[in-house]
Amino acid sequence: MSDAATRGFVRGTERDRGFEHAAKFLLLLGAGAAAPVLSRLTPGEVTGILQEVAATGEVEPREARRILEEFGYVTDTRERCARGGPAAGAALARAAFGPERAAALLQELPAPAPPAAAEEERLTT
Repeated sequence: MSDAATRGFVRGTERDRGFEHAAKFLLLLGAGAAAPVLSRLTPGEVTGILQEVAATGEVEPREARRILEEFGYVTDTRERCARGGPAAGAALARAAFGPERAAALLQELPAPAPPAAAEEERLTT
């Protein structure tokens, strides 16, 4: 993945939205392909993305196609979707950093907000 591909998504002015977008992209790639990407990010970026993975529900096929195309991947996504959540975040962290460092990273993450509170917060910001 080129720096140009990540510039607007992870390091842009809409940092939280960038984390959400990057998290969904990494979920769509799967832990094996996402691990080298995640392992090259700053600790703050890793934390932000893992928080978003844990808070993400399902990435529907239409959104999956859009996200993959934005990152330069053209693929048939009619059946492609991804599911986030705490287990998905843990799997990404373990694949990128190994079990010990992943456990430490995951312990540092704040507890996820309940879905209703997270949605309400999104609507007010």
